[in-house]
Amino acid sequence: MCYQFILVVVQCCICLLVDASTIIVGPQDTNAIEGGNVTLYCTVKELGGNTVIWHRYQQISVKYSENRTIESSVDMPDRYKITGDNAEGTYNLHITGVTIKEGGKEYQCSIISNAGTLVDASDPEAELNVYKEPMSPTCTVGLNPTVAGEDVSFTCYFAGLIPKVEMNLTSNSNTLLSGIVDPDFYNQGSTSSTSFTFTAEDDGAVLRCTVDNQIFNTPSL
Repeated sequence: MCYQFILVVVQCCICLLVDASTIIVGPQDTNAIEGGNVTLYCTVKELGGNTVIWHRYQQISVKYSENRTIESSVDMPDRYKITGDNAEGTYNLHITGVTIKEGGKEYQCSIISNAGTLVDASDPEAELNVYKEPMSPTCTVGLNPTVAGEDVSFTCYFAGLIPKVEMNLTSNSNTLLSGIVDPDFYNQGSTSSTSFTFTAEDDGAVLRCTVDNQIFNTPSL
């Protein structure tokens, strides 16, 4: 007697549903002037039925809803809006009339599922730096010479804790000193100083100090 065995192979496939929502562009460190407007950017791929939420370090939570209205963990002024284009996946946080208090904080956008779990978050968090409206720099001449050969000191001071300002000291169109200067916290500003030997050609010269920075354009004196 002959027995035939038929081997049946059953293949089982376990499919995991993976949420495809991801943040492809997150906010970057941003500088702003007090009272100005600032936008922090967030671009999402395939949001689906998930929710975009903006956080400011342990203080606020700004939630995206279908009509881009604001839902917040605290009373929020109308200065906060989520702007962008649903079709392009942009859910940017726009702040109007930014204040010093809103600076120095880390901002983050994240994707939350309907179940309340974290799907994705921007990394690293972005820091918003807010500076006071700058004033024009001031110039000081240490000695008003009358005789050629005397040394003249020339100092430029720029008030405010603005980082990495470029200070240029010139006599007429001739550069005396130029360079990047960081602010001194004790003096609450940036200072650049030089000296030069007075010549007959310097008689009637105009000494000028200019300050430039990527955050703003500062008037010169």
